[in-house]
Amino acid sequence: MKSEAQKFFDENGYYLARGVYSAPEIEALEAEFDRVVQQVEKSVAPIAGPNAAEDNGIVSTTNVQKYSALWLTQGLLHQGFLDAAEEFLGGNIVLQRTSLYEKRKSDVVGPFRMHQDWIYGPAQKDSVVAGMIHLTRTTAPMGALRVYPGTHRTRMENCTAGDADAAFHQRFPLEGATPIEAEAGDVLFFHYCLVHGSMSNQTDEPRKVVHARMIAGEDRFENEKQPIENLVLRGWNAHANVRNAASA
Repeated sequence: MKSEAQKFFDENGYYLARGVYSAPEIEALEAEFDRVVQQVEKSVAPIAGPNAAEDNGIVSTTNVQKYSALWLTQGLLHQGFLDAAEEFLGGNIVLQRTSLYEKRKSDVVGPFRMHQDWIYGPAQKDSVVAGMIHLTRTTAPMGALRVYPGTHRTRMENCTAGDADAAFHQRFPLEGATPIEAEAGDVLFFHYCLVHGSMSNQTDEPRKVVHARMIAGEDRFENEKQPIENLVLRGWNAHANVRNAASA
């Protein structure tokens, strides 16, 4: 029998799990987050969004677990996080990658127009789910993730955030999407076919999140060259072998 969380996810393509991490846990993870940001800023400039003509206030990097052991042991392997993820992925959970985003105040509109993530790395069984871990509260004016509920049921063509897919953006404008506001410690789980995007942060309060993109252990990416950590967070990876385990 499906849980209420599973029923909501099946219907809408996302689910906001409240209070997954405690306040002390978030405090420790945020400190490591800030340390990663400081290290990133020493080496690269903030990334530019797909339609940004100037600095959009975002600092980003991938795979926080390669910067910080705490993010692996107390972030990704957190029992509450994996218990929640199991509702939507099943008992075998494999990490593809994590992505860190600190979104600061910016006058740039956007910066991430609506899109589906499957286009950037399709999986055979479409089991891919992202867990968006909130280190700070997130409001609509802060650039909270915006979604079109129920759009996760099918792959859409020409669904990137780039300029070439203007018709898709006209069909799914940022302004018409539902903002998902959250508190520190909440995790927003969403399917990689869900149409989503976000506006810039219009406040003086930074928005800090880490996305953990995961795939069911029974599934695999259609492109064998698709970057994947192959890090088993729970259960078993049915497709690990000598070649991909060594090159991950």
